[in-house]
Amino acid sequence: MNINGMVRSYMIQIMEDEDFLKHVAELIERQLHEWYLNYEIFIMKFKDYELVVKNGDQYYEVTLTQQELEIMRFKGLYELDHRLWTALMDQGLVVMKGDGNYLETVLPEIYKS
Repeated sequence: MNINGMVRSYMIQIMEDEDFLKHVAELIERQLHEWYLNYEIFIMKFKDYELVVKNGDQYYEVTLTQQELEIMRFKGLYELDHRLWTALMDQGLVVMKGDGNYLETVLPEIYKS
């Protein structure tokens, strides 16, 4: 999957926080579907945002406060993606190298060799 920094920069400027989170979750889901179609992603808003990745009976959960979302959104173009992927990986989600530049951009540490 490929991404474009110029487009991401524009999206950060015009999108609301929650819409941006939904967009990033959709990208993560598309990447996961390249590996296995059974992955599903859910976003829930309680006091904080809850992102849940489901694969069969396996669940991975990431919690974000509104403040964390705002900070990550403006800290870097792919800061939110990186935070979500690393939290999922810390819970045991296996990340494979993907086609395109998305994972290489978001998780450069897995491409170092």
